[in-house]
Amino acid sequence: MKKVIFLAVVLTLTKTFSYSTTWNEPWQDSIIIKSDYFVYGKIVECDKKNFKLKVIRAYGNEILKPEKSIVIESYFDLHCSSWSSAGAYELWFSTYLEKGLEVYLFIKKNKKGNFSLPTPTSGYAPVVKGNVVATYRHSYHRAIVTPEIYEKTMLAIFNHYHQIEYDKESITTFIEEQLSKKPASFNDDEINTFFLQHVAMESLFHLQLQSKYELLIPFLHDTSNIHNQISAARALVAFNTNACKQELLKMIKDTSVIDFLKLMCVMSLARLLPLELKEEIALIAENASDEYVSFGGDLMDPRIGTMLPSVKHALQELLLKI
Repeated sequence: MKKVIFLAVVLTLTKTFSYSTTWNEPWQDSIIIKSDYFVYGKIVECDKKNFKLKVIRAYGNEILKPEKSIVIESYFDLHCSSWSSAGAYELWFSTYLEKGLEVYLFIKKNKKGNFSLPTPTSGYAPVVKGNVVATYRHSYHRAIVTPEIYEKTMLAIFNHYHQIEYDKESITTFIEEQLSKKPASFNDDEINTFFLQHVAMESLFHLQLQSKYELLIPFLHDTSNIHNQISAARALVAFNTNACKQELLKMIKDTSVIDFLKLMCVMSLARLLPLELKEEIALIAENASDEYVSFGGDLMDPRIGTMLPSVKHALQELLLKI
């Protein structure tokens, strides 16, 4: 069941979503940066208009008091790409969340003094059977980890983006521990290791800690597991070296690499501002794929409106920056 959640990209709850409204789902770093609070609590009331959360723990520059009940009633980063035939702006809290659920949330205070989630399908990580169904990259790609691992890593990421001190040594130790192991597969006997390695690489992407970039290379070239390759490509942004830029460039040039992975490599390379590679990148861009990249998934999934550029377009945008 664990690998189904990650591979088939099913939503945490199994209720059917039948609306024709779709939206451009934000990436996790954008969600965390735009949030005011990172909280853990229990949903005590829930319907389509709002839900009430009893706060158990809360983090941020301004701390919400534990045991306080707060109302989440809107979205702060919902960019619709299509609307239902009725044309109504609906709220769908009860489609994905339900009374009694314990959940971690990234929320923002709204003008009414209540709170907002980013979108109906992002900004939350429910606790299911004692584990957290967590998002480190994008809500299309979720992993299952223990609350201890989730809080340790996600709180560090939240604090990093909000300029709050965190224990860098402890997180670096965790990352190097996980990435020193052989890249894991989706097999039942390796899936828990895979999730931990996913968390380690995505944490490296967010925190950009100075670890050992060589640990990422086996994951970048693990052609048996595309998700290992994606996370490794993203994590290389922590190392602004010629060697890392060349690793990313090799992946972009490789005709056997799928466009989604190439796009992740281009996005990482763009963060490194490779001015010295401008001429080579321009040559690659000439013959790059012009097909727009997609997360895939069910056509009925409202996140189908998530927009990704083609590899060619991403390379052209990179050239404009350098």
